[in-house]
Amino acid sequence: MRIIKSALKYGKPNQSEEDIVVPEDIFHSSHLRKLLNTHVKAISTLYDDFLRVELDVTALAICADSYTLKDVNLPLHIQEELLFSESEEDDDMFFEPNNIIELDEYIIGIIVANIPLRVVDKNSKLPDDGQGYRVLSEEDYLKEKENKIDERWSKLDELDLD
Repeated sequence: MRIIKSALKYGKPNQSEEDIVVPEDIFHSSHLRKLLNTHVKAISTLYDDFLRVELDVTALAICADSYTLKDVNLPLHIQEELLFSESEEDDDMFFEPNNIIELDEYIIGIIVANIPLRVVDKNSKLPDDGQGYRVLSEEDYLKEKENKIDERWSKLDELDLD
């Protein structure tokens, strides 16, 4: 999605809609597997010293279940505001000196930032145990750790200090 600043009229909102195609390479390093039906509505308003873009993003994120690694559908509806300035001195705004602003990377960043770090399907449950592992509550772990005898110090138990 692009915004051409020279085509905007000062103070008058301009609405646009577009479906975004998300590149495959962003899915390799996270639990996000796919983004489907990514639709963006943008209202752009140009002011004297900045551009305001109000985004309404809907998408269907396919994520890995944190317990089972199976696909989980996560519908997203995100509303966000972006501010762009031609001045590098504006710390609260994105610096964009060009006439044409490409919004796709900003939109993808907003979507990725709104996906939870841990996605769990409502029907999933934490496995009890398996080959080479077992799942303990924190209390059970602390009890086991407390009762465990460190074999490196066992010889000291045999010493009679009296």
